[in-house]
Amino acid sequence: MSNDREVKIPDIGDFENVDVIDVMVGEGDSIEKDAPLITLETEKAALDVPAPFAGKIKTMKVKSGDKVSEGDVIMIVEAATEAEGKQEETQPEADKEKEEKKPEAPKPPAEEKKEKKAEQPPEQPRQPAARELPPIDEKAFSQAHASPSVRKFARELGVDLGRVSGSGRKNRITHDDVKAFVKQAIAGGGAG
Repeated sequence: MSNDREVKIPDIGDFENVDVIDVMVGEGDSIEKDAPLITLETEKAALDVPAPFAGKIKTMKVKSGDKVSEGDVIMIVEAATEAEGKQEETQPEADKEKEEKKPEAPKPPAEEKKEKKAEQPPEQPRQPAARELPPIDEKAFSQAHASPSVRKFARELGVDLGRVSGSGRKNRITHDDVKAFVKQAIAGGGAG
């Protein structure tokens, strides 16, 4: 049963033609209610537009570099019922991680802990990597050019934004930059 709904730019004050500086989701992605979708940059601040409901993105209407105003449609989402939304979000990632980690021999305790974390909500399966990353330099972290949601994401993973190179507009650090940094740190440092 299709339940397509438009996601629009919420009330952003008196600002018009605001720059879209980061798009954190794409067509086909499942989203949770309140998950950050895009980041806008006004003259005064960067702000994330959260998902008003859970569902699956059918059509993206904006991309980085676009200009938007309050009420503009940013995407079409097939809204999920609450039960479906929870299942769609937690199962695919947990299943993928289990498939990647199917050794025939009994798992060492570290692997079991990683799998238990994989069954938690989507942002937490990546947390085991935090133990393998260098400590955060608070001064460099606070000076890094990143949106509030990217800062939160980096903190959850234990990533020092002062060490991450930004690929976004004006060298802004994006979610993808943080993910790439974690993957590189794990590959370079050797997991385990």
